Amino acid sequence: VGAADAVRRFGPPSEIARAYAEAAMPDRLRRSCVAAALLGGVTLLLMRLRTVILDIPGGGDPLTWFDRGGLLAALACIGAAWWMASRRRIALVRRWLHIAVGSLALSVGASLVRAFQGASGDSAHALIVGTALVELMLLGALMAQLAQLDRYARRLAA
Repeated sequence: VGAADAVRRFGPPSEIARAYAEAAMPDRLRRSCVAAALLGGVTLLLMRLRTVILDIPGGGDPLTWFDRGGLLAALACIGAAWWMASRRRIALVRRWLHIAVGSLALSVGASLVRAFQGASGDSAHALIVGTALVELMLLGALMAQLAQLDRYARRLAA
């Protein structure tokens, strides 16, 4: 069976890819929202862990505001994305999740700078680096989910 036979039987590859993307989109939306929610929850827990163990004061300095504000903005964006996903508003889900990634990156960065400023000793630095690696790996996983979601959306638009 040659390529011409396959195209005659199943259609052009672009149509097959579009049909696959359309069938897989609800699951891809759900996975992306779940990954974002998990990252938001883990970020909150690790931020709290660093604050408690390292006894970092929660003052009114700009880093604290970026840390907390970024996390709250990310959680709000994740909630909006989840709500839009239930209505299959693909473009809005993508937009809200991209904003959430940026907000989470801001929060994680500010939290790590705050932790390093208040830390002393090798064990404190090991805790900060360890939690940072977890957060960065999860952020990378969420970005990979979003890249896949973007790829499927482009196939649907074609």
